[in-house]
Order: sequence, then C-alpha cells, then structure tokens
Amino acid sequence: MTALAPLQLERLSLSRPGYELLDITNFALPYFVIRAEVLLIDRRPLGPIEEFVMKAINSGWTTVKEIGGIFGLNEKLVVNALVGLQRKDCVDQIVVGDRSRDLRLTARGALVLESEHSENPSKEEVKLHFNRLRWTIEAPTHEDLLKPKDIADAGLREIPLEYKKKPAAEDLRLDTLQESIRRSRRNSKGISVLVVNQILKTERFYLPVEVAVFRALEGHDSQVAVLIDGRLSESNEEVIERCGGVEFLGGTLGPAGPPPLEALVADYGRPEAEELAKQAPPKAERHEERRQRMVDSQIREQAQVDATPIAQPRPPAPRYTTSSVQFIDTFEHREFLNLALSETRTRLVIISPWIASSVVNKGFLERLDQLLRKKVRVHIGYGLDLRPGDRRVSAADQRAEVALVNLAAKYDKFTLVRLGNTHSKQLLFDDVHISGSFNWLSFQGVKGKEYRHEESTVIRIKNKVDDKYIDLLRRIETASRSE
Repeated sequence: MTALAPLQLERLSLSRPGYELLDITNFALPYFVIRAEVLLIDRRPLGPIEEFVMKAINSGWTTVKEIGGIFGLNEKLVVNALVGLQRKDCVDQIVVGDRSRDLRLTARGALVLESEHSENPSKEEVKLHFNRLRWTIEAPTHEDLLKPKDIADAGLREIPLEYKKKPAAEDLRLDTLQESIRRSRRNSKGISVLVVNQILKTERFYLPVEVAVFRALEGHDSQVAVLIDGRLSESNEEVIERCGGVEFLGGTLGPAGPPPLEALVADYGRPEAEELAKQAPPKAERHEERRQRMVDSQIREQAQVDATPIAQPRPPAPRYTTSSVQFIDTFEHREFLNLALSETRTRLVIISPWIASSVVNKGFLERLDQLLRKKVRVHIGYGLDLRPGDRRVSAADQRAEVALVNLAAKYDKFTLVRLGNTHSKQLLFDDVHISGSFNWLSFQGVKGKEYRHEESTVIRIKNKVDDKYIDLLRRIETASRSE
C-alpha cells in the first residue's frame, strides 16, 4: 500500500468542516474471488461477409455460386460464412427437385438480419471480485489482493463483516455481474447475463485500504473515511458508518493526549521547554498554512486542466513551517517517520514502548536496511511486553521483533536494545528531534485501539538536538550493558 502524499493528507484533514482528523490506520478489506459458471448472450454486430450473405439470400439468391458472383467473393469465404450462420440457426437449406439445395433464412436469421446483430448464447466460466463488506460484485480493478496468510506479515487488521457466510448463486446480482464482465472485456457492450448456473470455487482475499478517523470538534460524534489507493471510497464508508463506525472497527474515541508541553518538560526541563514552546506557531496559523497550500494546489491543478497560465504565480507554500520549533497533529507523525526512514543521512534514534508488525512491516524493514547500507547510525530502544487490550504479544509482533534483531546482527551501525518497560516516545533523525507521546513503532495499535488527538513538538535547533542525541544514546548504552 502506498502511503498518502503530504498534500493528500492535508486535503483529507481539511475535508470535513467541524471535524478533526485523528488518525489513519491500515486495514484489510475482505473479498472473495469467485469462479462461477454463467449463461450469457453476446449480442455482436454481424460481420460484413455474414451480412452480405444473409442479405443476398433474403433478396432471392440461393446458391453459393450466385452469392459469390454477385459480390465478387471467393466461394470458400461464402462457404465459411454459411457454416457459421448454420451453426447459429440463421440459415438452412431446402431440397428443390431431386438434387438441388437452395439456401434460405430461418425465422431466427430473419430477426438477426433485421436487428443486424447476432446472438450467441453460451455457458462461460467467469472470475469475479466480491466485496464482502458491501456484499456485492465489483469490477476486478484491484491487482494487489493479498492472501489470508499475508495479512499478518503486512501488519493489517481485518475490517469486520456483517455476513461471514459464502455467497450463494442468488447473491450474485445479474446487473452487477453483467457490468463486471463488460468492464473486464473489450467489445462487450452486447453481453447480457441470463442466469448464474453454479459457483465453482470461492477463495478468500484481502485488499489493503486505509481508514481515517475523524472526531467532532464539539460533542462526541465521529466519522470514518475509507481510502483505496489514496482515493475516497464512499460506498465502503457508508457500510461502516451504518454498522457503527469506529466501534464497528473495534476502536474507541479516547481522551486527548497530554499537551506537548508536558513531554517537552520531561525532555528539556521546564524553563527551556516553555521557551521552546513560545517559538512554535499557534494552531490557527498552522491550519491556515494547510488551507493555503490546498488552495494553491487546486489553482495549479485547474490551470493545468485549462492549459492557462496562473495569474500572478507564486511559489508553493513550504510543506512545513520554517520555524525552528513547531507542533504537529496526530496524522502528521506517520509522515515524519516516513521522512526519517527515507531521508536520514547520518543518525536515527527511535524509542517506543512497543513493536507492532503493523508498523515494523516489510516496507519499514526494507527502508531501514537501505539506511544502514548508506552507513546511517541507527539506535532503537523499546520495552513493555504487554499491550493495552492484549494478554500477550502476538505472533506477528514477535516476528517483527525477530526481524529487527536479525537486522541488528547484520549491521554494526545498528543498535537494538530493550530498555525495560520504557514509556518514553522519541524520534530523532539528523538535526530533528520530535518530543511527544506518540508510539512510533506501534501507532497502528491493536484491536480496541483508542483514537485520540495527540500533538508533538518538532525541534530543529542543532545544539539542542545534539544534546538530546547524547542523552538518548547514554540511556540506550546503559540498557545495553545491563542486558
């Protein structure tokens, strides 16, 4: 699954007036891939030779030689066309006298010639994608369906279902089935499905999707949005909302996280933390920057569509404030982690209570491996075996931890340490330090996840980040010696 681009995230965060975007979680949308035998009619325009032959017979020419002579056709072409028309019950032969056989149109042939379309009823085996959440057939536009065994490795949670049975033939609506077949084939506008004879095979698959959770700025209401390949899917969203929204997905709305100043005080001491907080732009200014970036982007996109120059062009607003200190919202943390895994040049430190396979997945490990190949110095510290809502660490999370252990054994510049029940949450890369309460290695959470608004502070003051780096390394090295 491709992570949302920064501008997509900002648009999403501003898409619902009166609501704030809390978090985006990776889910697996359940599908069936069905093979079914159907009876269908394919109405196709008559081929030119077939049409000429039928019109000739209808006009009174009744032998192969006569028809070929009229149109200047090779007799073999006429014979081949007649064989096909006879198989379709459009033409037959009548005996005239003792030996002569004349051609004539059948009643069906006359109807076909009148409509200038042929109809070929046939039994066919078709492959269908069946959305189990919406309980309907969808056109097979998704190529990245995952098998059940791949879900845990991808760190995905299943979207729950109203119906857990397998669909019967009568659950396959003919109109959606017909549309699916038409969209998957060329020159298929004339296809009509008459009946589903039987379902031959049903297999479970999953489509990776993202679910965004919004909370009302006033009151306790919430909303969800489903994104497939970065595009909103209102049809899937409607089902989830009808079934209970966030609670249906196994989550709850939690209280707001601690104010960012609280973590800053723990990391830098109160006087320095208060001074740092004063340098961060206020929330209203941050939101205005987002809105301006979105407006600028829409103007540029429309100008490209219209192929017209932008009046008084101006450079796009910077993705992040140029301030040395800034506050970030919950949904922006993933983007900073992606930035750290993609662009770190010299040093990376991550401290998080838990390791979850939903975060430390194949993509995470591959990008971390690439950083290590570039000689980036990496430190990861973690602790706390038990997760909220879990009685034990899951097998998938254990595999994620083992994968990190194996990677640390491969590279001298990678230090992985259990800190011993740490509640600290830190991300530091190059000259950037993020202080807050965000669980960097398990933010996708577990079943029963609390969605809550969390703010962190981004510090870009080199001497302070250098001091924090030394402090974090001291903690990690102390824990490493005690192992």
